[in-house]
Amino acid sequence: MNPYKPSACPLCRAPYAHLPKVCIALHTFLARAFPDEYNTRQREADERSVESGISSPQVHVGGVPAGGVPLSSDEARCASTAHLKAPHMALAPVVLRCGHMVCNGCLLAEQVVSLTTNPNSSHPIVVCPACGDKGVAGPRSSPCVMLGELLEALHPQGQADSRSLHAEHPVDTSGLSEGQAPGVDTTNAAAVGGLGRGQVPRSVLPHLDEALRSDTLEPADKWALVRREVATHADNMFAWYFVGCDQCGAYPIVGRRYQCLDCPESIGYDECGACHDAATTSGATNHVGRFNQAHTSAHRMRRVVPDLDVTTIAAVVDNDVGKMQGCLNCLAVLHPELDAEQIVASVARQLMAAFTRE
Repeated sequence: MNPYKPSACPLCRAPYAHLPKVCIALHTFLARAFPDEYNTRQREADERSVESGISSPQVHVGGVPAGGVPLSSDEARCASTAHLKAPHMALAPVVLRCGHMVCNGCLLAEQVVSLTTNPNSSHPIVVCPACGDKGVAGPRSSPCVMLGELLEALHPQGQADSRSLHAEHPVDTSGLSEGQAPGVDTTNAAAVGGLGRGQVPRSVLPHLDEALRSDTLEPADKWALVRREVATHADNMFAWYFVGCDQCGAYPIVGRRYQCLDCPESIGYDECGACHDAATTSGATNHVGRFNQAHTSAHRMRRVVPDLDVTTIAAVVDNDVGKMQGCLNCLAVLHPELDAEQIVASVARQLMAAFTRE
């Protein structure tokens, strides 16, 4: 995944900013339809895991069900029945971050319920009906085209039945405000790959715009101002580049970050603020991480404080990840017209030019 901005699906180019868990339906189909190739790939992955010390949770797949279809109609069902009030096959399936799938229409219905229940919110909070994980879909979640075509080929009648059910029960979004409409891209354009023609960049901390444009402040004073304000608002806007949440998969973590002091795995274990709060209130006893970390509620967690002790971009040369994160966040405030990837490229050019002059 891209550590600076949302990545894109290599097939349909849909953006995503969370490292998802394994898609159970697609994994099941591939393991049954292509057992030799899948087993070979599994052995390769296991060997790589031994070398790196990092592995992913395994998903058990049983034998081919009766009828010889690699993915049964039950296994192709939508995880949600709240909208259509009956079990049905996933239509235009959206794969949730937890690995379960729901119809695109059923997800929209879940988002509408979330937004109408929380009228002051502009972002729906979706809970997976199958596993109970929270925040498993964002406002820009889109159907998996390949999985949809697979279900259509394997179960055409089931797809037709689901299509009829959705036609009979359309989702009513009339009660939502324009800012609440699911699917609306509310992300800063500069953070997802640059600005379109004529767009005005939005600052990460807009209340600083006037001061940063002023000619009365010296560069050193502007830098000190930015560092102070980033520290003040870090809980909501600090991006922990290169660090992801081992629960929801957010990459990078934005806002509060918590790190486990007791997980023995070399990769460590981190949680974003939302997942840490959810784990604290739910009383869950264990949380298997994205890379199979055996984290438990008995482990000690510490809140990580951003390292903003950076005075120049030369601090990045030390390859100190903490200082690099602090430097990038400050530069993002100073240069809202650039995304983090563009800032890194600009810094690299400046440092290379400095070394060449020396």
